[in-house]
Amino acid sequence: MSDIMEIAKTGKQDFAVPDTKWTKELKLVREITAKGCNDEEFKLLCYMARTYGLNPLKKEIWAVKYKGDRFGNERPALIFVGRDGLLNIAHRSGNFGCMETVCTLDDKGNPVSATCSIWTKNYSKPFVNTVYFNEYNTGQNLWATKPKMMIMKVAEATCLRRAFNISGIYTEDEFPNHQQETKTNSKIENGATNLGGGSSCPEIQ
Repeated sequence: MSDIMEIAKTGKQDFAVPDTKWTKELKLVREITAKGCNDEEFKLLCYMARTYGLNPLKKEIWAVKYKGDRFGNERPALIFVGRDGLLNIAHRSGNFGCMETVCTLDDKGNPVSATCSIWTKNYSKPFVNTVYFNEYNTGQNLWATKPKMMIMKVAEATCLRRAFNISGIYTEDEFPNHQQETKTNSKIENGATNLGGGSSCPEIQ
């Protein structure tokens, strides 16, 4: 794990906060936020966490490892961050001005799209990004009960990444198939479906 520790302690940018307390608990970090990930995927999670000043133990950043396909091919883990984590990065940059998000509704009051505008201190015009409800809606969980809030969060996340040059990390809300993938994996683990055995990437002690 020494090479993983080294990765966790490097890779900083101007807006990263030098908070490396979590790097002393890598075994716990791996168990909670990178379960099933291989060494390289865990190294990447640690690198991204350190780069953007995010704490995995506070669930500001985490990795999700999906099961392999029915042919036994391994699929890479995805690294996720919360919308508030992206907002924290923006605030710490020192260039965040303000953010405005508007949700457009149809004649029945249902969300159609959301547009986020972000003003930065080092640019005269705002960064503007629009996302469309039908491209992200899963019809499940908060998407079913608070659809306007959810599509506005997606608009803010995508705009924050553009405005502050954040790459390699996304919110789960931006992946419409994520919840279905997670649900399917849960069924596999419970024995409801078998697509070729257990995890293609067992936990490395």
